[in-house]
Amino acid sequence: MTASIHHKVINLISLFTVPILTLLDPKLFHLYGIGPSWAILFLLAWAIKYGRFSGAIIGLCLGLMVDEINSTAITQIPVLLILGWWWGNMGKRSLKIENIFNIGLMSWIGTIILGLSIWLQTILKYQEQELDSLLQWGWNNLLSQSIVTALVAPVIIIWLTKIWSRR
Repeated sequence: MTASIHHKVINLISLFTVPILTLLDPKLFHLYGIGPSWAILFLLAWAIKYGRFSGAIIGLCLGLMVDEINSTAITQIPVLLILGWWWGNMGKRSLKIENIFNIGLMSWIGTIILGLSIWLQTILKYQEQELDSLLQWGWNNLLSQSIVTALVAPVIIIWLTKIWSRR
């Protein structure tokens, strides 16, 4: 009984590391001033471990937390929800995801999808302003964040899944 409660407390505490890391934004993991997508890293690990329904719910929760931190009209909720479902479905099919290359590739694809969503929403929101500067800003952020997330993902995701596997 206490092991189950301990496991739930560890999961809850680890969920709140995403907004904490988003706010602290450790400079160690930056490329051109852009850090990794902590929501993508946590969501990928969670969805692989706990399945599609839990992945979608955590995607929704992470989207709400990150959107509240950013406090703009641009949202990450739909993309994180879809990615949580997709990755959870892949994890439940027992695909070989523990490979470092696969983890990096999945996090890279997820970050690209999330970045494209944010970029498109930004272009639609500020369509009257300079499109050239938005395009340059978008490419810089998209490529930097996806590369950093893909490089950090194997270490973080394997570490998280090992923590969640302990009972």
